[in-house]
Amino acid sequence: MRVIVAETAGFCWGVKRAVEQVLSLARAHKGPVCTLGPLIHNRKLLSQLEGLGITSVTLDDLRGDKGAQATGVKPAHGHSEPPDRACRDGEPSASCAGSVSESPSHTGEEMPKQVRHDGKGGVSESPPYTVEEMPKQVRHDGKNGIPGFHSAAMETMASASARDRRLVVIRAHGVTPQVMDQVRACGVAVHDATCPLVRRAQETVKKKAGEGMDVVIVGDRGHAEVEGLVGYSGGKACVIAGPAEISTIAASDVPTCAIAQTTQDMEIFQQSVAELAKIRTCCEAVDTICGSTKKRQHETRQLAKQVDVMVVVGDRTSANTARLKTVSESAGARTILVEDPSEMSVSDFAGVRTVGITAGASTPSWLIGSIVDRLHHISRQRSGGMTRALLRALDLLVHANVVAAFGAACLVFATSRFQEIPFPAVAATIAALYVFSMHTLNRYVDRLVLPASEEVGSLIYRRYPVPILVACVLTGLAAVATALRLGWLPFVLVALSVAGGAVYGVKILPPTLSGLFGIRRIKDIPASKDLSTAGGWAMLTAVVPFAATRTDAGARTLLAFVFAFVLVLIRSTMLGMRSVQRDIIVGRETVFNVLGPRGTKIALALLISVLAAPLVGLALLGDVSLALRLGIVLLYVVLYIGLQTAKILPHGTPGEFVIEAQFILCGVAALLP
Repeated sequence: MRVIVAETAGFCWGVKRAVEQVLSLARAHKGPVCTLGPLIHNRKLLSQLEGLGITSVTLDDLRGDKGAQATGVKPAHGHSEPPDRACRDGEPSASCAGSVSESPSHTGEEMPKQVRHDGKGGVSESPPYTVEEMPKQVRHDGKNGIPGFHSAAMETMASASARDRRLVVIRAHGVTPQVMDQVRACGVAVHDATCPLVRRAQETVKKKAGEGMDVVIVGDRGHAEVEGLVGYSGGKACVIAGPAEISTIAASDVPTCAIAQTTQDMEIFQQSVAELAKIRTCCEAVDTICGSTKKRQHETRQLAKQVDVMVVVGDRTSANTARLKTVSESAGARTILVEDPSEMSVSDFAGVRTVGITAGASTPSWLIGSIVDRLHHISRQRSGGMTRALLRALDLLVHANVVAAFGAACLVFATSRFQEIPFPAVAATIAALYVFSMHTLNRYVDRLVLPASEEVGSLIYRRYPVPILVACVLTGLAAVATALRLGWLPFVLVALSVAGGAVYGVKILPPTLSGLFGIRRIKDIPASKDLSTAGGWAMLTAVVPFAATRTDAGARTLLAFVFAFVLVLIRSTMLGMRSVQRDIIVGRETVFNVLGPRGTKIALALLISVLAAPLVGLALLGDVSLALRLGIVLLYVVLYIGLQTAKILPHGTPGEFVIEAQFILCGVAALLP
């Protein structure tokens, strides 16, 4: 069964920005951090945020029930706007009653495009407004001391009441001006994380309403973003769900402006504008639908025409996720909306050959990965018994880090040939024990965000956490104890490496020393996971074997260290790239999370060039034969990176094995005559 994932599935730029801002603020702020209403509508991600102490509050929570009742303030997801009324007699009014049950994907790389109606129901576009052009105060560029935390928020924090050190984050949906004033009146620090695209839509509504124009919003009644837009019109905007509701608006010559909720379907908006132009002779349309939403919906339509079944991944309370399901069904595809991999069964895909996957903007990519893993598991369930058994065995060996441990031993053999020293079997054993211990510990810590499919390797970390933790401790201690056989220097190097891995996620620095950057542990350093993994491997596979046999370090030792470090860094970067931001909720630990897709591809190209340098150096030192043999590894790396870029590399465990196999190939290449 073939599985095709839409390119834009998952977090859009705006949602990713909001999550990163909240995480940065949580590290920097010395008091509780909370959001006014759910940050995004995805229960799994919200649960993880709560685990980090980031909670959701309402105005009732901030002011107290008595104060809220006295002022008539509703909870954060419902505001005191005028009741639902239709636009009649040329006088637009609010139509945004009801509680919020949806979360929009209201962000993207393009800003609104303002045009005049062309008389044909179309909406033309002006040049895009890029992220780089956004005002500094709403950018998440990390240039204001605390990433995503601008000076206005810092001033607000400084003036906050000492008795309430809470920092309240306004989520990306935005709020009405009245609600913003009420939050600030509560005496808490406030950080406005409203999406810049939503902010521009708010400003458009405010401007047009101020010019005396009727404002018609094409969107979902009761939606938090729409309520905010109505608030910026002074409560006078009219909300319609689509062209069918144009009949509720009276014909008039009053100048009218139509805008869209940022996650609205472009076709619905265009149809609404065309119908509105029939009853409003002076009608202006401002396209406020974000670029990523348009692209996601377009990809969904195209993909739905190519597959047997479409799977839409996301929370059922998410507006943009529900809209994707509608878009897919309108394209003629049988569509399934799922929140969790466990909702899919083998019977759902009986006779299915091709499955398409798309996801709402509030869906974390690790969840999409879990869905893909589950689909591949279902596909394997339909395979023969022998094939299924072999794949389950491979999954266990890879996810239990047996393959990685064996690869470390093979890399020791290659680096020993690099340095012209006898193969140190004891050092190879130490490297294997170290890699097994540290990588298993890492998976143990991240066990709650590992793919939730029914794979053997993933399930063992959830079902047997205590035995796994014991295995981590015992193999780590075994590596240190075995190093005593090699001398005091190898012992110290191994002990420091194991200790560094053990305290990776431990808060070492006190809050008073963490500074503005909020770094208290190694894990908080950007790209720390990939860099520390490469450093640990290189130390155990290149330096320790040398320290156990010789004391006169030279050029060959340096070349061996660089070769091992870069090869492991490529491996870690590739795995991070394949996991597609799975670690976003725990910080910026991987190269992929720091650089993004484009930056990671550039970094990989540079790393390949650096990996070639030790081989060139080896040839210049006279060992041309070994340089050529290890050149096979370089070609192998280039090949699987190319396959990954072209999205041909197998998904899941088979693809991970292809990456891990580079170390086994190192041992084989070094063994060749």
